[in-house]
Amino acid sequence: MFAVLGGLFLLIGSIDLQADAIVPAIPASGSTPATAPATAPASDPATAAPQAVAPVALPAPVELIQLTKPFPGTTWKFFSGKKDAKLEETWSIRADPETSKPLLICTGSPPGYLFTQQGFENFELELEWRYPTDANGNSGILLFINGEDHLWPTSVQVQLFQPEAGATFPHGTAQTDNVLQKVPVVSKPVNQWNRCQVLCKSGTLTVTVNGQKIGEVTGCRPRAGGIGLQSEGAVVHFRNFLIRELPPTLDPADVKPETKPDAGEPANKGTDPSVAPETGQSPISDSRK
Repeated sequence: MFAVLGGLFLLIGSIDLQADAIVPAIPASGSTPATAPATAPASDPATAAPQAVAPVALPAPVELIQLTKPFPGTTWKFFSGKKDAKLEETWSIRADPETSKPLLICTGSPPGYLFTQQGFENFELELEWRYPTDANGNSGILLFINGEDHLWPTSVQVQLFQPEAGATFPHGTAQTDNVLQKVPVVSKPVNQWNRCQVLCKSGTLTVTVNGQKIGEVTGCRPRAGGIGLQSEGAVVHFRNFLIRELPPTLDPADVKPETKPDAGEPANKGTDPSVAPETGQSPISDSRK
């Protein structure tokens, strides 16, 4: 009899164990039932957050005015409106007595320009300039110089004329979609250093003078070429002439096609005056140059 009862108890215990394995536990009152972890939905490429892009390492800026290299060396060439003129008549590099840094001095005569042998397209440019004595001193930065040397070559000029520093316009056969004229007076008084910064990207120029943005010029054609400094009648000093080449744009929207202007809507073109052979001076006077 005891054996029968023991077997019965064993049978009941087996049934309870099987029931516990099949029937889920009922949570206590007020508790939240456990749920299976949710499956993460597949990401949509159109709505996915953009991945961080590592910054592009830019090359170090290059100083174009150096005491440690022969002048003009392989960096510079010069053109003068005076036949057989010597470089040293107009241009020289010496140590700045205030800082001992390289100082490029232009006598302003005869008229002409100093320009890089290397061409540039996408770059940042920065330089400082001053007129020691002339309140109406005149010079300029020539960008994208192309073609034959003459006064003034095919290029886009950023004006350094004391009352109009930052004005920007084309010369020769160069063209732009717009020009910068009637700019505010931002130059500092005589014998004080001014600072000009120019960003060139895919034919668009952004011009800043003494920390003030003057504006943008778009659609420069040509949009690559040499960089020059003008000799234009006034003694002018330059220093801290830095240039940094930038990677070419990969965005097609940034590239402006070089198209011809529509008939009846001429593009802005610079003057291309001839040079008088006797003096090398341009017979056409233009205070913007």
